[in-house]
Amino acid sequence: MNEKETISYIINTSKNIVIFALSPDKTKASYRVAEFLQRKNYKIFPIYPKEEFILNEKVYRNLDQIEEKIDTLILF
Repeated sequence: MNEKETISYIINTSKNIVIFALSPDKTKASYRVAEFLQRKNYKIFPIYPKEEFILNEKVYRNLDQIEEKIDTLILF
């Protein structure tokens, strides 16, 4: 499998995505990426130290708090 096929496979098989350092700032790339993923019906799990909710999703402080199966992790 080449790189393009690998990326396509990850995107097409992932449903639950953790976004580490998802900023509540709408101008930041992490926010825009998360917003895009939500529009495409992915379930996002924000990890951020300060907020309670971002993009109407509960914010977690670390991976251990997430009880659902995670398919992909995005780091910002």
